[in-house]
Amino acid sequence: QIKEIKSKLKLLDEIEADAGRLIEAPTTAKAKYAGWKITKALLDAMNAIGGNGGVTASELRKYIVANGFRPNGKYFVATSVLTLKRLAKAEKISTEKVGDSRVYMVKK
Repeated sequence: QIKEIKSKLKLLDEIEADAGRLIEAPTTAKAKYAGWKITKALLDAMNAIGGNGGVTASELRKYIVANGFRPNGKYFVATSVLTLKRLAKAEKISTEKVGDSRVYMVKK
């Protein structure tokens, strides 16, 4: 039983080491928005994925986080929505209500 436990512990150590390496070494493609301000990241993401019928705030948040953006606190959801509303008001992007969701689009 001790050999079995040691072997399982060794496997767990290997898995933990692999997970640590994956977290510490993001690829350059995944770290695109690392260190960016939220407005710049959202605008760039909008240009990347918002051209085909628009995109929701949730989809934009997921995209920028998946590509290296690090949220700066617990109000990330509210901050991203407010930033998108301000960008729309400034006419840098467009927006419309589709069903129950608000969709943001690249300004034409």
